[in-house]
Amino acid sequence: MNCQRVLFRFTKEGEARFLSHHDLIRLFERALRRAELPLRMTQGFNPHPRFAILSALPLGVEAADEPLEVEFDPPVPAAVASEKLGAQLPEGIRLVGGQELQEGVRARVDSVAYEAQLPPGAAIDPARVERLLASQSVVIDRTTPSGHRPMDIRPAIREMAVVPGRLSFVLRVAPEGTPKPSEILAAVLGQPAQALASVRVRRTRVDLAFSSPRAGSPSAPRGAAEDTLNAT
Repeated sequence: MNCQRVLFRFTKEGEARFLSHHDLIRLFERALRRAELPLRMTQGFNPHPRFAILSALPLGVEAADEPLEVEFDPPVPAAVASEKLGAQLPEGIRLVGGQELQEGVRARVDSVAYEAQLPPGAAIDPARVERLLASQSVVIDRTTPSGHRPMDIRPAIREMAVVPGRLSFVLRVAPEGTPKPSEILAAVLGQPAQALASVRVRRTRVDLAFSSPRAGSPSAPRGAAEDTLNAT
């Protein structure tokens, strides 16, 4: 099979932050078709381009480093694909990189980093952050379509720092769930998440872990089976 996968990085800024995840998928599907790239298609009666946005972005959150994986058949140089796709994207969505993935390598999201710009007059007590980080458990009440359930957000918090007017934090992504930025802010500020709608949040990076090709394949690298990259 002559299939190729390219990992693009893109930004989502300004008014584009109000695009939902499903809106963004439709946007990229249209842009990929207009770019006239050799896309690998799904099988069936109504084929679609084979691509995936590796991490859904919360509505209203800006982003500087989002991963998009696209399959091409036959292969196309990553630089050419980036140029053609980038020319079809609207204001607020911009490609910032593209690299071909080695055959057999799979990418998964390991962690996500955020920065919250607090409203004028709002402040975070550094001692409150220190107490949160020193805690073994920080349980919140998560609202779901089926009701409410408790969620311990502390295991997901890898890093947290506060400077005047801003809070930055890194969250581990796990199958059991990842806290929303609004839930982290609510826990730190001691306010309901609904009261924090005016807080401007930006996802500064998405860290990916790459699994190596199966041992014995011609392209298999030596070393660990999985490496984590901080893409900035």
